[in-house]
Amino acid sequence: MKKLSVSTLPLIGSILTSIAGAVITVVLGGHEAIRGTVQLAVFPILLILLAWLRIAGVRIPRVLVGVSAIGVLCGAIVRYADVGLEEGAYGVARFESDALENKTRIFRDNVRRFVGEESLSHVGLLGAKVSSESDARSVLRERPQLLGVIWGSERWVTISSRLAPPISIRQMPDTSYARRRLQELGVADLWLIGRAPRIGLSKGLDAATFEFVGRFVRASSMSQNVSRGAFLSSDLEHLLQRAASIRASWSASGHLAAPKLMLGTAYLTQAISGPTLEWGDFRCAEASYRSARIIVNKGGDPALKAAVYNNEAVIRILMAPDSNNPKRLLKEARVRLKQAYITIEDSHLATLEPAYWDPIKANMKALGMEIPALKKSRRK
Repeated sequence: MKKLSVSTLPLIGSILTSIAGAVITVVLGGHEAIRGTVQLAVFPILLILLAWLRIAGVRIPRVLVGVSAIGVLCGAIVRYADVGLEEGAYGVARFESDALENKTRIFRDNVRRFVGEESLSHVGLLGAKVSSESDARSVLRERPQLLGVIWGSERWVTISSRLAPPISIRQMPDTSYARRRLQELGVADLWLIGRAPRIGLSKGLDAATFEFVGRFVRASSMSQNVSRGAFLSSDLEHLLQRAASIRASWSASGHLAAPKLMLGTAYLTQAISGPTLEWGDFRCAEASYRSARIIVNKGGDPALKAAVYNNEAVIRILMAPDSNNPKRLLKEARVRLKQAYITIEDSHLATLEPAYWDPIKANMKALGMEIPALKKSRRK
């Protein structure tokens, strides 16, 4: 029997390894995430075998083998570790019952398609296990660069965002309509909630879910500038309008109120931050909040409901002096604020993020309202 040469053994080994990798990929379903994982596992073996392969009696240069190994290692770090996440990014935690993270990577990669050019630095995987809102809040405390955490399962996905600083009407320019209106009302300040701290939606691997989450992530990052007094850009406006108009067979559609809340706040901020009131933007803000309220009243996260009620109350307070019946609008504002307080009190998030109550309480005090005592269940 002819003895196999030193050069033949690495060649046969490379072929068998490639065949084994292909078979494993097919058996596991052949998805993009599976292909990438198998390729990453097979490549080191091929690299070792090829390092011993001789062609016409000459080995492949070690430098070439080393450079290839470094390149693959860097690519694996970027793809699987996501170390390049920038400030304002969202981290995707491994889905439930997804030990190999195949579905999680499918979700992340598809969401990135709708985030745009900055997707690699704005959406990445998290090594941390997240199975509850408490876990998500812990991750956000430990990783200050993250704007939010996306977690859950193929059946239900939750987006837990960092608590957005409330928008102070008093902090707008001295010459602004907002400052003059506060003086007319005799109110020290009013506060807006710019972003819902939590929303949830069903069908985690549905195409519509990918689009909504991708557009929401990008819009959330962009909208941070709105709270700092920047004007609403056409890109941000289009993102929010598109996200709010997506339709799919979700089990609930409460999450669609989140982009409407953000859009309404952007319109309102723009309407009152100049020397005169921009009625067009003001009416758009009013319409956005009204639409968001209709959605959350059909079902939605309590924290999102509270934000919508609070902001609707603020817009009624600002409208009151120009109304034929200011007492009616101020009464409606008080009702909205009471609804907001009661709603957030019933939310588990109230115990995790007590500061979320602050703008609601401040607005209630501005109207001379009494802050109800906490329920016994919330004192524990």
